[in-house]
Amino acid sequence: MNNTTSHQGRLKSLRAAGIGNALEWFDWTLYATFSVYLASNLFDKTDARSAMLATLAVFAVGFVARPVGGWLFGRLSDRLGRRTIMVLTMLLLAISSLGIALIPDYQSIGLYASVALLFFRLMQGLAHGGETGVSYTYVAEIAPSKHRGLWSSSVYVGVTLGVMAATAVAATLTWLLGAQAMGDYGWRIGFAIGGVLGIYALFLRRGAQESHVFVAQQGQARPPRKLSTGRCSALHVTSSCLLRPPMSLTTPGSRSALRRRLLRAWTPRAPTSPVFSRRSSVCAGCRSAECCPIG
Repeated sequence: MNNTTSHQGRLKSLRAAGIGNALEWFDWTLYATFSVYLASNLFDKTDARSAMLATLAVFAVGFVARPVGGWLFGRLSDRLGRRTIMVLTMLLLAISSLGIALIPDYQSIGLYASVALLFFRLMQGLAHGGETGVSYTYVAEIAPSKHRGLWSSSVYVGVTLGVMAATAVAATLTWLLGAQAMGDYGWRIGFAIGGVLGIYALFLRRGAQESHVFVAQQGQARPPRKLSTGRCSALHVTSSCLLRPPMSLTTPGSRSALRRRLLRAWTPRAPTSPVFSRRSSVCAGCRSAECCPIG
């Protein structure tokens, strides 16, 4: 029963990762498909050629931001967990898509429309880079050992489905609304669909399980226990303390042995172990300077 539940949880996590990858590439492709409408609405359309070149330059900014996002979110995933970062990247993708859909046109706010598009595209590129590296790692870690190649290939299936879905949405909206309506408001519907689907994938990922590889690594990274310091007590009395009888100071031999131990204790030497070393005073419990941790 536990194995069945675990397998179902893995399948649920795989579905959440795959849908997220598909929506990631849906938003990414939608920008290229609607670039003509972005140029005519968010840039100065008195010079159509310059507006189109500016739109493609903003599109290139996303590619520049992708490796930065992969490095940043890859490091964060090693500290915060794969699932947490996947939820964060999907949240950024949903915000960026909805933000592009709600940007006022150039005639309303002027240059700020172009700056807003650049900002959301930069956010989209960072999230895209982080999503790619972390989700690929996540799927490989949660996959069963016998089917790791098959499960990892589902990521690329999601990429293809996302590209095809963005093209199909653009074609469907153009067929239903026409060229004039697409230039006025239809392109915003496409980005709004991407944002709403991104929120749906966000809730799917919140219910996914964390990678067991990351959980195991976190368990191994616990800091070592610190030894207690101070005088010899019941918490750190070593076996030599328990086995060695109390030293009597009445016989000459005992006094000579104590003198030799005191001399060795006061003589500066390199410690033989990073944990245990000779103390600068005699242990109160066993009359020895060699059995206690560093004070």
